[in-house]
Amino acid sequence: MNWGLRIALLYGGFVAGVVFMVIMSSRQQIDLVRKDYYSAELKHQDRIDETNNANALSEKVMLKHSGKAVEIKLPAEMKSKAVNGTALFYRPSDANLDRRFELKPDTSGIQTIASDFAPGIYNVQIEWKCEGKAYYSEVVFTY
Repeated sequence: MNWGLRIALLYGGFVAGVVFMVIMSSRQQIDLVRKDYYSAELKHQDRIDETNNANALSEKVMLKHSGKAVEIKLPAEMKSKAVNGTALFYRPSDANLDRRFELKPDTSGIQTIASDFAPGIYNVQIEWKCEGKAYYSEVVFTY
């Protein structure tokens, strides 16, 4: 085999490798954390204040699951108070598995969510208001 053929084979292999990598990378699914990423970034200081409000409470938000239900337990200060907000179960690996629920706990500060979650890791983002004060908490949850 002469050197001209060897160079042609080497160059052809390199081009085939680059084409393969381009095809594989174009098929890769890319999910942003949020579709409204830039507008949410502008409200970042509000989120910091809400997180500080939640950290000042006597306990943190707790999550546990049993069967197909997930239980969200708010801090003791929220018992018997009017609380409204949302709980976003954000799945980092697949945006199609994200779930958003209205937060309406009972008088003991507990809300049970019956939903068919896919097994995996969720970043649960809970934001709520109680007596005019805003709170925000994030919990990593494995279902």
